[in-house]
Amino acid sequence: MGPRIGKLAFTMGLIILLLGILVLPFLPLTSGEFVVDVMAICTISIFLLLLTWYIRRQSKKSDEKSNNSKG
Repeated sequence: MGPRIGKLAFTMGLIILLLGILVLPFLPLTSGEFVVDVMAICTISIFLLLLTWYIRRQSKKSDEKSNNSKG
C-alpha cells in the first residue's frame, strides 16, 4: 500500500470515528440509530487498529531491508 493511500484511509477512518462519537450523546439509548452508531464506532476502531498495525509492519520491513543492504 502506498503512503498516500494509507494516509487517506487513516484520515477517512478517523473522521468517521469522530463523527460517530460526536453524535452518540444525542441519541436515545433505545433507538436503532444508537445501536448502529455503536456498531460503526466499533467497526471503524478495529479498522484503524488493523491499518495502524499493517503500516507499522510495512515500515519495519522497509527498515530491515535498508539495514540489510547497507551492511
